[in-house]
Amino acid sequence: MQIVPNAKTFRWSGKYHYDLNTRDTLLTELNVFENFNPIIPENLRRAKYVCLGNIDPTLQLKVLDQLEKPHFVVCDNNELLIEGKRDELFKLFSRVNVLIINDSEARLLAQEPNLIKAAKKIQELGLKTLIIKKGEHGALLFSEDTVFSAPAYHWR
Repeated sequence: MQIVPNAKTFRWSGKYHYDLNTRDTLLTELNVFENFNPIIPENLRRAKYVCLGNIDPTLQLKVLDQLEKPHFVVCDNNELLIEGKRDELFKLFSRVNVLIINDSEARLLAQEPNLIKAAKKIQELGLKTLIIKKGEHGALLFSEDTVFSAPAYHWR
């Protein structure tokens, strides 16, 4: 973690629709992320398991470039980056084991409304495993030879 004195933090705001599965981005302010350069401490560069948070794929690649052969890499992403950093995302996909995105992001990335077809197109970009989150409806996991549907846990 880096502390940048007097810098504003990243801000996002959106409006969720009635079903809570659809949203509109109203505001994105990169602020401190605009000039962020991730530096991985020496003692963490041999990490075997890595979760790349929802940040610019250029920064995610910079993190991976500093690591010594991670065994398992999970990557999160979002609509803004899919629209604006498509080429960087495609470079990243060959270096991650699992991509986690929601259903609208999958449709946007694949340019395909059907989630099953979208998943197949996304996997053809070099991903072995894809998880598509479906909000209150659970999630879908796609691997090379398996499709697994996990319903959402509903508590009372």
